[in-house]
Amino acid sequence: MVDHAVREILGAKYAGVTTAGFPAQLDTVVMTHPYATLVDAIQQFQRQGPFLSAAWKRDVLRVNDLESDDRWPAYRRDVLRSTPIRAVLSFRLFTTARSVGALMIYANEPHAFDRHAEEIGYVVATHTALAVGGAQPLDLVRHVLDNWDVVSEAKSILMERFQVGASEAFQMLKRLAPSSSTDLLGLSQRVIDKAKEL
Repeated sequence: MVDHAVREILGAKYAGVTTAGFPAQLDTVVMTHPYATLVDAIQQFQRQGPFLSAAWKRDVLRVNDLESDDRWPAYRRDVLRSTPIRAVLSFRLFTTARSVGALMIYANEPHAFDRHAEEIGYVVATHTALAVGGAQPLDLVRHVLDNWDVVSEAKSILMERFQVGASEAFQMLKRLAPSSSTDLLGLSQRVIDKAKEL
């Protein structure tokens, strides 16, 4: 799933899944590059950073440019010294009373991520949550990822029909299919089928 995130999200260079218990003890569950583990170690040591700030409270957090972002000065300084990472996307995967997990995406270029990257990341994060949580067989998760073009086609139909942008169309699909990623795929297929009937 993290490999898929790096392939699908324009500008992404590295990805990892980070979890934490309470009090925060970070663990890099899986990664595409050791930089993901290093960034988590920096957050753990400095007790600050995007995962620690966002994962418990927000679904998505974007850091456009670490060189100018002043929310976590010690984290920022150490990441800039130790890695080529300049932009971060964080997607919460799950939260329980005592634990949290997030899909972390990293880029070497500042401002590498836009709303489209967030949309794709949200879908990949949903599938990752299913895989990590074991809620669905991994084969089903792969099936949904392999059918991402279905979601894209449904988005295009909504954009044309309602005269909205890509982000708004994706938000419409998300709102109508909140319970799981398979619902998102199923709803997308229904949108396509309905459009063919008209």
